[in-house]
Amino acid sequence: MAKAIQRLPRPRLGRTLRIFGRARGVDLLIGVGIAGAAWGIARAYLHPSLLIWGDHPGQFMRMWYPLAQSLPHHVWMADWNPTWYAGYPELQFYPPGAALLGLLLHLLMLGLLPPEQLYNLIPALAFVLPLFTCFAFLRAALAPLGRWPSRLAGLSAGLLAVSFTPMWGGIDAVVIGLMGERLAFGMAPLALLAGWKIVERPSRRRLTWAALALAALLLLHPFHVPAVALAAGLYAGIRSRMRAVQRVVPPAALGRWVGGWLLLTAGLTAWWLLPLLLRYTPYAAGLVRARPDQVVSWFDAAPVPHLWLAALPALLLLYHPRARVRGTVGALALLIPLILGGILVNDWLLLGRLGWSLFDPIRFIAEYYLALILLVGCAVGAAASFFLWRIPPATLAALSLLAMALLPIGPRLWHDLQGHSAVPDHFRAAGLADTPILAGFWQALADDPGGGRVLFLTSYLKIAWSEAEILPTTLYSLTPYLTGREIVGGTFSHWSPVARLLWTGDAWARRLPAQMEAEDDRSLFGIPWEAMDDADLAARLRALHVTTLVAGPANPRAQAVLDRSPRFRRVWSNGSFTLYHLTAAAGVSGGWIDAAGATARLVERSPRRWVIAVDEQTPGATLTLKMAHYPLWRAQAAGRALPIHPTPDGLQQIALPSGAPYTLEVVYRAGWAERLGAAISLTSLLLAGALLWPRGPAWRPRSFPLSA
Repeated sequence: MAKAIQRLPRPRLGRTLRIFGRARGVDLLIGVGIAGAAWGIARAYLHPSLLIWGDHPGQFMRMWYPLAQSLPHHVWMADWNPTWYAGYPELQFYPPGAALLGLLLHLLMLGLLPPEQLYNLIPALAFVLPLFTCFAFLRAALAPLGRWPSRLAGLSAGLLAVSFTPMWGGIDAVVIGLMGERLAFGMAPLALLAGWKIVERPSRRRLTWAALALAALLLLHPFHVPAVALAAGLYAGIRSRMRAVQRVVPPAALGRWVGGWLLLTAGLTAWWLLPLLLRYTPYAAGLVRARPDQVVSWFDAAPVPHLWLAALPALLLLYHPRARVRGTVGALALLIPLILGGILVNDWLLLGRLGWSLFDPIRFIAEYYLALILLVGCAVGAAASFFLWRIPPATLAALSLLAMALLPIGPRLWHDLQGHSAVPDHFRAAGLADTPILAGFWQALADDPGGGRVLFLTSYLKIAWSEAEILPTTLYSLTPYLTGREIVGGTFSHWSPVARLLWTGDAWARRLPAQMEAEDDRSLFGIPWEAMDDADLAARLRALHVTTLVAGPANPRAQAVLDRSPRFRRVWSNGSFTLYHLTAAAGVSGGWIDAAGATARLVERSPRRWVIAVDEQTPGATLTLKMAHYPLWRAQAAGRALPIHPTPDGLQQIALPSGAPYTLEVVYRAGWAERLGAAISLTSLLLAGALLWPRGPAWRPRSFPLSA
């Protein structure tokens, strides 16, 4: 009998390693070199003392609270966080990717690192991530140019990405503390490469890896996703019009694959994305981070004009015979004007004419920079390839343009890289330990007998180390971590209802103007300090259960009002900071609750549960809880659910039923959107696992039986 179908023998491990070494050995050595360079660049960030420059203290708090409270006790990333602005589900309305990275690092380190050092790993990784990903993208996308041209292209783009300074994706974002922005900038090349793979030869595994990459990008910063999806579409369109391409996927079939990619991405992130979309209005507001003139100024921020010149030789690759090379350069080149046009239309039409501020225009500019950097890498690869060497004038022109563009900015890029990779001691919390400006400050805050919230009259603390060096920091945002007290103000620009109340006087404002921190010491609750009535101010503070006010060196107007009012009393000062308490003249505070027409007392207050005993009550009585309103808080008394209504100040108010005495319980629970989103994400994750699961050993028929 003839032999039946037989399975192919598996290749031996040694032979597989030899084949891989011959094909990828040099790439592995280059990877080791890149890792060594990354260590040299980022090692100064790997310090036990917390980085405090710019937004880092606030970003640390966004990582610390879920890590220390929400996940261990409630297994919920986008949980209620009571520490800022009378409470807010902080990571429901801010991309949670950087905090998730902190959780992953915590697990990898087996929980051995203290929170401060664990957080410092995030900016270290954010700094060097584009060095790896830009190399990987161009090494694969330009592989038809040759091994060394594609390697040189990737190295050039990677080095540019770790020395490029603008804060929207550049290394200034690392210093300032824009962790999601920089991490997404570094993740984008991997998402692009995964999209390229789907377009070239779709398969279930490629679709799954691409969806995982795009989901990670979305959770790090969703504003980076449209450009990546658009670039993949441009790449598909360019390849479909090239007749010489073999194995072109029919447009209808490719559309289904790309649709599956986007749908699986949406499913994997539905646990965060679905509640965000359904609850964004009115519980978050558009925050415009740049005026129209500032948006335009970022188009040619240094060293962008030089990158435009250096990228021009890449256009010669549009005549390359290989579809991958032509498609890559074409997609990146077309992406640039589309991004710039989209930003201008967004700024002029959606924001300027329609007042729709959901999509902040400046947030889309990072992929414009990334496309330019990758095109410069393509230009270097073109100049190093045999494709151009066959045309000496073209090679000479490419080399001349690269030299003219990059040599003048080379020293500056090197200087910027050195400056950003060095972390002076006073950029760390340990460097502030002996600073006179903070002498006794945290202890004075912790000792307040009132036990209410702390109101900071300034968003950023600016510490002058010399006439030429001023450290701006959101150090105040660490107050809950260092003293256990909740705060209002003292953070970067925020869009929660109480933050909007603090800055504009309207808790439900649909839009916040650019750079709200510029209003520090000019106004509070939307009222200029010169027109501030101290009785009205005291009433507003009692409504938020603020018992301590902190005036810093930059608050002379506020201090003038507080010092002359009998409703506020200085209780502590170290010459830089002054602490005020409300006096008896400010009125009697009901603590964390205010009852109108009833007698009530707070029995228990935890981050997700309040218990109030209602002893007496008259018809029409109401109870106001001094925490921000959010629909996931549920109230019940005697087994009956009670509606919770938002107040004009953004707090929670309950109409008390008759039948006192009784106990009122207010609990924070997931809603239908959160449960549905979690179910969709779990299903999508299981589907992704099934798509990645191998279907069995490779085999093929060796011979067929011709006769029995």
